Amino acid sequence: MNKKDIWKVLKPENNFRFAMQLKTPTRDGDTIMGLFSNLPETVSATEIANGYRKRWWIETAFQELKKVLAGEIQTLAYPPAALFALCTAFVAYNMMQCMMLSIEVAQPEQPLKLSTYYIGHEVASCYRGLDLLTENHEWDWAAKMKPEEIGYYLVELAKSVKYKNFTKRPPSKKIPIRKNVKRKNHVSTKKLLNQGKESS
Repeated sequence: MNKKDIWKVLKPENNFRFAMQLKTPTRDGDTIMGLFSNLPETVSATEIANGYRKRWWIETAFQELKKVLAGEIQTLAYPPAALFALCTAFVAYNMMQCMMLSIEVAQPEQPLKLSTYYIGHEVASCYRGLDLLTENHEWDWAAKMKPEEIGYYLVELAKSVKYKNFTKRPPSKKIPIRKNVKRKNHVSTKKLLNQGKESS
């Protein structure tokens, strides 16, 4: 599906507010979303909607950078160190997106979406062992490959990935509250001990 088709302008009302009809409902089931804007009249409602959609993807990416890849470490007091950590997270994020795309291309029949959390956790857990088992020169062959060759190689590797281990978990069903259940009153341990002494 074309990403531009996800959002569709419903009816511009004025220069500051317009409504959009969503092809896919939100998590809360909303199908219409309203936006406010102070942009000039030369900017159409469609351009504003597409810009907002791209901004939301950027916000989601930064959230994953912070939560999954620890791109914003609170304990770093030196700005250069914090900037280095963020840049490292950017590189890791690009690599992770490349991995996810390779898996989705290799296994297109899977209905569920991949989770950046589970993939990031898997890489963090297995990286140390891979680093101990291999030397730097053993990866020289990858540096000689063309981007197209690397792409085909990643897709071939992704065919053996257990897809279900890295998918987003569906929301858990709410447990219904049981009614008319007789609950026993709480009795303190001291009271039970005293009753035992009296009976003996």
